[in-house]
Amino acid sequence: NGSFTFAGFLPARDAFQVCELADRKGMRYAKLGRHHGKDKVNKVRGLFYRALELAPGNALVLRLAGVLARNLGRIEQAIALARRAVDQDPLGATTYLNLAISLYSGDRVAEAEGACLKALELTPQSAMTRAVLSLTRVLSARRP
Repeated sequence: NGSFTFAGFLPARDAFQVCELADRKGMRYAKLGRHHGKDKVNKVRGLFYRALELAPGNALVLRLAGVLARNLGRIEQAIALARRAVDQDPLGATTYLNLAISLYSGDRVAEAEGACLKALELTPQSAMTRAVLSLTRVLSARRP
């Protein structure tokens, strides 16, 4: 009947060419996954989405996905991901620091200070944690 099955992975450039050829020849095919061309933000977002699917309880994946969400302006999502990361890695000072920065970004200064203090408890020598703590305290002092 002239049909055949091919299973495998193709680099994006090759996949575009194969799909174009299949379209021209009227061949059926199924695409799995998505390529975002030169849009690096969507590529990274897609990679983190997939990483969260594959490792939903991995503290590093959760923490880095939270950083991405924060950088994209999705502060509530960033806070939620950071909290999940803390749940998975309660002894990780970097995890608490990331939560503090997300909380600070969400204007939750008192909570950010608490997360900084926890990070300092875990790594008292951390200059970065002290800097974030100082910022949260300055911001807190400026509030009515």
